[in-house]
Amino acid sequence: MIGLAEAIAPLPLAGSTQWPDGSWFNTLMDRPGLSVMIFAPRGVDRQTSHERDEIYIGARGHATLQIEGKARSFGAGQIAFVPRLVQHRFVTMSPDFAAWVVFVDA
Repeated sequence: MIGLAEAIAPLPLAGSTQWPDGSWFNTLMDRPGLSVMIFAPRGVDRQTSHERDEIYIGARGHATLQIEGKARSFGAGQIAFVPRLVQHRFVTMSPDFAAWVVFVDA
């Protein structure tokens, strides 16, 4: 079992080509057909579409979630589904924004 504070504590992780300022997601579980992460982006969310369906669960703060260019308000206590291969990203995030992320195979 892991709580929000413990999941976020190591962020940001080391930078990469996609995340030059450091990675703002921490993989907590990765099993065939299921992955669970905490995502707490700061600044620009550089994510692209994914090969798996994705469920976001707001953990704290708020943001605007753009799904295929359509803006939706998203925050703590809310849930959002993004189908595989659909373009999406968070914009205008509060400084404390964080979301649990669940990837599932379709």
